[in-house]
This record gives sequence, structure tokens and C-alpha cells, in this order.
Amino acid sequence: MLRPLFVFAVIGFGSSFACAQDAVGESYRAHLAAAESALRLGEPAEARRWLDAAPSGSRGWEWSHLDVLLDQSRKVVENLDSSVRSLALESRGDLAAVALASGRVALIDVKSGLSQRELSGHEGGAFCARFSPDGTRLVTSGVDRVARVWDVATGASLVEFKAHQFPVSSVVFSPDGARVFSSSYYTDKDTPIEGRVHLWNAETGAVLRTFKGGVKPLSSLALSADGKRIAAASWDSCVFVWRVDGPEGAQPLQLGRKPGPLQNIHINAVAFSPDSALLAAGSDHHWTKVYRVEDGAELATVSDGEADFGAVAFSPDGATLALGGDNGAVTLWNTSDWSRRATLRGHTQAVTALAWSATGRTLYSGGIERTIRAWNPAQPGYGGVRGRYGENNYSVAFSRDGRWLACASSDGTIGAIDAATGEEAFRFATKHENEVCTAAISPDGSRIGSCSWDKTFRVYDIASQKEVARVELPAGAAYFAWSPDGRRVAVALRDATAVIVDVASGAIERTLSGHSKGVVSVAWSADGARVLTSSYDASAKVWNAFTGELLVTMAPGNEKAGGHEAVVESAVFIPGTKLAATASHDGSVRVWDATTGDLVRILLTSSDSIYRVAASPDGSRLAAGGKYLYILDPLTERPLLRERPVGEMIWHLDWSPDGKRLAVGSWNGEVVVYSDSGAPDNATE
Repeated sequence: MLRPLFVFAVIGFGSSFACAQDAVGESYRAHLAAAESALRLGEPAEARRWLDAAPSGSRGWEWSHLDVLLDQSRKVVENLDSSVRSLALESRGDLAAVALASGRVALIDVKSGLSQRELSGHEGGAFCARFSPDGTRLVTSGVDRVARVWDVATGASLVEFKAHQFPVSSVVFSPDGARVFSSSYYTDKDTPIEGRVHLWNAETGAVLRTFKGGVKPLSSLALSADGKRIAAASWDSCVFVWRVDGPEGAQPLQLGRKPGPLQNIHINAVAFSPDSALLAAGSDHHWTKVYRVEDGAELATVSDGEADFGAVAFSPDGATLALGGDNGAVTLWNTSDWSRRATLRGHTQAVTALAWSATGRTLYSGGIERTIRAWNPAQPGYGGVRGRYGENNYSVAFSRDGRWLACASSDGTIGAIDAATGEEAFRFATKHENEVCTAAISPDGSRIGSCSWDKTFRVYDIASQKEVARVELPAGAAYFAWSPDGRRVAVALRDATAVIVDVASGAIERTLSGHSKGVVSVAWSADGARVLTSSYDASAKVWNAFTGELLVTMAPGNEKAGGHEAVVESAVFIPGTKLAATASHDGSVRVWDATTGDLVRILLTSSDSIYRVAASPDGSRLAAGGKYLYILDPLTERPLLRERPVGEMIWHLDWSPDGKRLAVGSWNGEVVVYSDSGAPDNATE
């Protein structure tokens, strides 16, 4: 839920609103206010338009806040070459076949989002793509009046079926994979328009049987799970259902009533329930109807009052019906009472395709805006949330034994979440006079430290919750980190410096001066000999932790340096290497030689700010977070994972000491723990 008067409440936060009295600033504020208003009114597409139109140069974290609220999808595959018309999953669930308006059919690994192969051949556009039951073949159809069977492994075209007179709207394999059903329509001088479904041999293309129904084109096909019935959606305002083994020429069961002479309702999509007992039909008349197949009785009319439906899909357990609307929303409905369970926001234009994973734990959707999105229907949009700390949580950091996750809240408390269960382990109020920016548990596990804008660093005994140390700082503190031996801390300060503090004495040992703007992160090398800082001045610097000497600058500004173009929010050493990684508001993650300052590679370039980067203990993986979570290979530039696990921006990341888990914390208090399988511990897939 949006906080009241959000847009106007952030004016004094130090964002791009701070001095925005000129025309650009006023325009920015007006656009955000309009976007927030549209979101409150339940008009996400309108909100998206206002947000995207906001002046790009003024966008701060408040823009990102609204941006993430408008996209609840876990993962997004972007920049497909054209609109998605059909989406199907191979039985194991890792490979998707996507029919595109360009005529191409893309085979995409839905876990990584990487394209595996493209099948080209349908002139004028592809309409449909479906896998054979064993996943070795693909059947496609298109505007060119042709249906094709392909070898998935090689991309070779195996069979072409050309018996249809007009575009082939839909295709589907029989349960044994030996036959294919395909839908279109027919007309000649003696025959008005007639809907037709051909059944043909998948190896030879020979027509085995033809089913006829209605006086309009057929737009979609569905085969019951038991293989006994084939259903076709018609622009004749009806759905026709044939028994596959029924007598030749038998009339189909007609579901739905034809409208009056001045009405024209298109049925765009049709789907059987897993038990073959129900049939759902989505229309361009703001409704989806559900029928009992056995006798054609209408059981329910599902509508959100505003969307035309172009995609329908039952979950594998039959408990949920997913609908894709032309308003960009995916809606989930309970099949027990046909009540709406959730509305999933993310698409900006019509949703044209839906596909459930075999387990039902992930729902995929395709849209006109050339994206595929993945959703968690159990916790719509946000992955497997393990726990929560406070209204606003600025920190999530593993204890050395991997047992706890230290958290810091805007309410002035610090505490910990049990990393195995997600339950809150402890929480207590600090003596800070301002919100707590960071909390972290000491390496020996006995103490928890915190820093704040009130210019203090404090240490508390966890058992007694009593303050045992307090250090007065020259400026407000944004972040701190314990040294590997727990004797010192490095603290990032707003006055463009960082300090190294002896915890036992409270003395500031070293002041690291060299940045031109506030320092926002600090990190220690594994041996405790160096400290890495990052700053609002778009640079990162390496310092000698014992002398305070500046050793290396990873600087902005020129092509040779390869520096960031905006705030460097986070910087870390990569264990086992001489490298460091940085994350920036410019949307990039970069890898540097930490001994020379030379840019080694750019791992990520995105349109969203990146707020945190963390290196796994063995240096083999980098986690980066902003709107999305990215898992990256720092040595090969190979993306390993991209998804959205929480409903807000990712504010902090930390790997467990053994590298088998990754904790993700968000500004709104959500915490997710990922296992080494690359999925949340309690996640679904």
C-alpha cells in the first residue's frame, strides 16, 4: 500500500526534489503525483504512462519506489523482437516457445531469460506454438496459412501442413504426439464462412479428419487432458466442443448463445480444467465464462468490469484460473467460488498469452509490449518472502555462524531474523536520536553494531541488549562494516570521508579523505589490510587500513577510466581475486582491478538503479539488487539469474559465510533467503 501523500512527503529527503523549483522540477513532481493518483485509483497502465513521462534527469529513489509498485513480476524477459501471441512451456518447465508477431518462434530458457534458438518461417506473423508431450518437437502456425512441425533440438522443419485456406490460428498435439489439431476457417462461392479444425498426421501431414462449427473464424484450440474432446473458440460468440472419437460429421456441443444481429462477440481464448470437466472461454466483451463440459451448463461469469480477455489458463491443480486482459493485468480467480484472488501488475499493454509451470508454482505471461513475465501465484508477484523486519529495513547481514540476519529499521530499532525460519529472533530500541542506517553482528556473535544520521556509532551486547560502546562521529553515518577480526569498524560518513574506529577504545584511528561528496559504503578486504569506499561523487577508492593512505581510485569521467556516471552506492572486494565490484545509480555493475584501478569489465547495464552489490565468499558469484535481483558471474559476464523477489526496491544483500545462501532485504521490511539452488529457501521453483 502506498503511504499517504508519498510524493509530497519526500521533498525534504535530499532527493532530486530538494531544489526543484524550476520548470523541470515542477514537471517531475506533477508526473509523480499523477502516477500515484492513478495507482490509487486502480489504473496501473495510466500510472505507468505518467511515470515513464517524468523527466529522466530528475528521477530519484521516489521514482524507483513507484516503478517497483507498478511491476509485481518475479522475472522479465524483455526486448523480444515483436508482440507475443502465444506462449508454451516444455514439460520440464525450463524452455518456453514464444510465437511472435514478426513470424519468428523463439525458444527461450525461462530461468535465465536467454534465447536458445529462433525458428523462422511464418510470413506475416506466427500465431501459436505448442510442444509435443515429450518436448522433442514443436508445432507452430501462422498468418501464412501453414502449420509446421519442428525438431526442437536442431530447429529443422519436419512437416508442413497447408490444407487450411486461411490463417491458422491455433495448433495442439494429441496426447500421444502422433497427431495435430489445427484451427482456421473456410469459404467458397457455395459455402459461407465456416469454422474448421483439421486433425492430421504429425509425421506425414495427411488429413485424418475435419471438424466443422460456426459461421466465423475459429480463434483458439484446447484439447482436454484425457484427449477425448477438442474445443475451439469462435468469433461466432460461441465455443464448439467435439468428441475426438465421435462419428464423422457429428454436430459439436455449442457453449454460449449467439448475440443479436447487431452484436458481435469474439471468443479469443479457451482452456480446459485439468480434470477435463470445465471449460473457460475469454471474450472481448469484458467477461470470461466457465462451462461444465458434460452438459454445457454455464457455471460462472468472471469479469473485472473493464478488461477484454485474450488469454485463459487453469493451474495444474485446477484451483486457480488465470486471465490475461487487454488492460495489462493478469488476474487470478478461485475456482471454488469464482472470487478474485489477486491482480498482478507489470504489463503495460494487453496480455495475450499465459502458461503455468508443471508444478503450478510459477505463472508465465506474454504481452503486446514484447515481454514475458514470471509470477509467483502463491505470493503474487514477490517470490518466496521468508520474513519481515519493521516498516522500513535498511540492512540485512548474516552473523558469522549464518544463524541470524541483522536488521536496522527507521523506527530506531535494531534486531535479527532467524535465517532458517524467517521468524524475528530479537529486537530492541537503540539510543540513536535518528533512524538507524545499518546494523551488523560482530564476528564473535556477541555484539551488534549500529550507525545513524545522529553522528554516532554504537555497540550493544546482544544478550543484555545494553549499550557497551558509543563513538561520536564528525558527521552522519550512512554505513559501517566490522573488520574481519572484529576489533575495528569502518564507517561511511556524509562529510565525504570515512573513518576507521577502534571499537574497544572508541578512538578514531584513521580518517580517509579524498572523496568530494558523501561516502555511502565501506568494505574490508579479507585480510583486513585494505578498505574500499564508494561515494556520491561516482567513484570508489581503496585505502590502506593501517595508514589511511589512498592506494587506488576507480574514477568517473573519461572513456579510458570507464567510470560510473552516477552515485556508486556500493563497492566490495571479490574474494580470491585482485578485483573489486561496484554498483551504481547509472544501472551498471562494474568489475575493476583493485590494485591498479583499471576497469576490467561491465557485468550489467540496466535502466534501473542498482543499490547494492555483494560477492560470494568464494568469489564465484556477484549478487546485485535494485528493482531486480541479479546473480552474475564476475569472471565470464554470464548472467545466472534475474528476478524480482520482493515488492519494493532491494536495499541490501548479503551472502551467508558458507556461500550457500543469499539474503535479500527491501526498504519495506521484506526479507528473502535464497538457497544455493538459486531460488528462495521457501520458494516454489
